[in-house]
Amino acid sequence: MEARLAGQDRTIFRLLSRTGLRAGELFGLQWQDVNSNQTVSIQRTFSKGEIGPPKTKASAKPVALPKALYAELIALQKAAVDPSPTGWVFPSSKKRGKDVMPIASENWLKRVLKPVAALLGFAVTLHMFRRGFATGSSDFGGMPQGADAVDYPGCARQRRSRLLLQAGAADWASERAAGH
Repeated sequence: MEARLAGQDRTIFRLLSRTGLRAGELFGLQWQDVNSNQTVSIQRTFSKGEIGPPKTKASAKPVALPKALYAELIALQKAAVDPSPTGWVFPSSKKRGKDVMPIASENWLKRVLKPVAALLGFAVTLHMFRRGFATGSSDFGGMPQGADAVDYPGCARQRRSRLLLQAGAADWASERAAGH
């Protein structure tokens, strides 16, 4: 699925599949939330057209990023229309009045992810990324041990989550092997 996405859409997909972020947390990111220690800080959410606080206190903790994904975010910032600290990491192409707002997760799902998933023969939701990440996480910092550490013999939804998790687990496993 990832191979069928490009640019910003691929980065969004990679963030969802590799971090366990809620969609609202991801689309609520501003450049000031991308930290030099290869983490993102969750300061707000963007859901149903509204900016709000993180869902829980635990949600506000920094979230580690694989090195390659952090580099993608830095490259996006360099090319961003508004790379200022309060600029949205994933701004909508349409303004609300004079304000630029983030991409709406529901629109991204409908316009980008669902068509790609349909071409591959399965349905997708944004929640399956978080569930897939959580299911495949180990006790080692909440990072996947690798796709082989998780086995989903029955449920079709879990098998789809495993497919999404495999790419993210490979990133984390290669970084652990390299000592990052």
